[in-house]
Amino acid sequence: MSDPHWTTYVQILGTPIIAIIAGGIASAIAYRQWQTAKAKVALDLFDKRLEAYEAVADAVHEIIQVGPGNIDVRITRRYAAGLSKAKFLFGPEVYKFLDEIWLAILKLKSNSDRQERNQSEQKLKELHDVEDTLNDRMASFHRTLDGMVVAYMRMDQKK
Repeated sequence: MSDPHWTTYVQILGTPIIAIIAGGIASAIAYRQWQTAKAKVALDLFDKRLEAYEAVADAVHEIIQVGPGNIDVRITRRYAAGLSKAKFLFGPEVYKFLDEIWLAILKLKSNSDRQERNQSEQKLKELHDVEDTLNDRMASFHRTLDGMVVAYMRMDQKK
């Protein structure tokens, strides 16, 4: 009895070997496509978060520039739009902070409206004290917010 020729082994094992190689190549392609899709989701989320961040940051920046007496509906709408997006894009700590700033903006606007009416000196002083406190809060807004959202703005983030 003689051993089978090497060509017999190639005929027997050739098809399974080709199938294993093709499966490996298909797996590698599928893995790369999965990584690409995952990166696209992260990029899309980043873009949406950046949009919400810019809306609130620009609104606060404009409030600081124009002063509390000139807060108009356009500014408050821009902030409110960013706030509503941030609720779903960031964690609860960011939303809570932005909501507190929103209340401060409304209070600044309200105080500004009250100052336009005739008020006593004592009442005006109280309004100015409240306004100073709220302005200080606005001034530290960017530093505080940047520190809070940096973890959400990384492309390799897990949140």
